[in-house]
Amino acid sequence: MRCTRTMAEQTSGDERVDAGLAALALMRRDAEDQGLPPVGWKVGFGSPSGLALFSLDAPIIGFLTEAGAVPATEEVDIADWVAPVVECEIAAFVARDIPPGTSASEAVACVVSWAPAFEFADIDAPPTNVADVLAGNIFHRGYRIGERFDGTADAVSVLSAEVVLNGERSVVTDVTALTGDLGSVIARTAELAPMIGRGVQAGDVILTGSIIPPAPVRPGSVITYRLSDSPTMAATFT
Repeated sequence: MRCTRTMAEQTSGDERVDAGLAALALMRRDAEDQGLPPVGWKVGFGSPSGLALFSLDAPIIGFLTEAGAVPATEEVDIADWVAPVVECEIAAFVARDIPPGTSASEAVACVVSWAPAFEFADIDAPPTNVADVLAGNIFHRGYRIGERFDGTADAVSVLSAEVVLNGERSVVTDVTALTGDLGSVIARTAELAPMIGRGVQAGDVILTGSIIPPAPVRPGSVITYRLSDSPTMAATFT
């Protein structure tokens, strides 16, 4: 499958989002010029509160490169961050190109496997303007992806999760309550990605949004995340 629309024809239907994606395209191009291999995409502000904050009808997206990957053996250095947070996410691994206009059911059928994941972000300025948030790649600072597993989107959506942050345990019984339907999330990513200069391609990974509200962390914080029967992930912050 290939995208047939040109960049000039792409629009999100929201001038604020279009402006932010245009600025983000410059950042992605700079990353490409620096030789940073693309990995995929991240979805943000897709929860009911996130959508309401910016009066959006669908989430926004940023991009991932290999430079943002934090190995499982490394601590996350947040000493110079302003307001660090961690998000627990579900990563989708794409097996085929997904062009804009693909339906939610067709988009999710392009996913070959899934994995639990962390995204690390720094809310270094109040999120008051969606174009500015997009221009900064939605506060993205890094990510860690856990062990992959197979399954349909329907099977993934009924999984549960356990998160323990600094000894406080919480259980998520509906992992799509904040992200929304996974197929719709992936289709939305495919719709916006060409506006950043590159469509969703085979081999990409998509972080589909946090299944918990972004959790503030500080040096010394420890978080663990287990998605049903997947191995437990952990991150320590310094």
